Amino acid sequence: KKTFLQPAVSLNKSKNLLQNGLEFAEQLKELLQRFDVKVSHIKIVDGVKRKSGIETKKIKLLLSSRLGNLLNLYGTIGFAYCAERKSLARFAFAYLNEKKIMLEKRTTLRQKAIALQNNGKSIQEIVEEVNEAREHDIKNWLTKNKTGKIRVSEKDFPKFNDWMRENAIAENGLCWESIESMKEVECNDVRDITTLEECHNFFANGFLTGNCGLVKNLAILSEVTVEADEKSVEETLNRFGVKLKKL
Repeated sequence: KKTFLQPAVSLNKSKNLLQNGLEFAEQLKELLQRFDVKVSHIKIVDGVKRKSGIETKKIKLLLSSRLGNLLNLYGTIGFAYCAERKSLARFAFAYLNEKKIMLEKRTTLRQKAIALQNNGKSIQEIVEEVNEAREHDIKNWLTKNKTGKIRVSEKDFPKFNDWMRENAIAENGLCWESIESMKEVECNDVRDITTLEECHNFFANGFLTGNCGLVKNLAILSEVTVEADEKSVEETLNRFGVKLKKL
């Protein structure tokens, strides 16, 4: 599916402890709000009959299924108590974030199409100029949906399971990201990080990255930190036949 079921948190309480359960639900609601995760409403439904004969009521916190709310839920809270769900939450966040980017692009394209129409362009001229969108969508934006909700079809965006097959790398939630654009910038201070593992990979801003080839080969010989004296580091590397080029 392209849309997820509405997330919910539930707990069962015996009838005489129902008020206690409702107070706890309100505390959870307040706690979630600190992470910008909104609860749409709290409802009470029939629970179960325990072996003791006590009948319970189920209190359900139904979370908002809006895109932004799901991103906050899976991106900031997740499921630390369960490795499988934790991984799925990471994949869900990446999938939904990609969908958000797609919706933002389509919103920009609709605005561009409407602006061209207001400037006297014909629909065919607009279709030719806004070539990132399909003709059917452009005509719909210009005639029926100038201000309504932007949607994505299966032709524009895959279902979650299909996306997983194409993008999931490992079971821990690691997935591929597409490079949108590349921009050359000046950076005068570039540093490598000493790692405990020989692979010399680490996560930076959510991306798996790593040290340059030189550090991978030399890190087992010398541990370099930001506070280290440059002269002593240079002497250590020189002992192993490494000559540093002065800039």
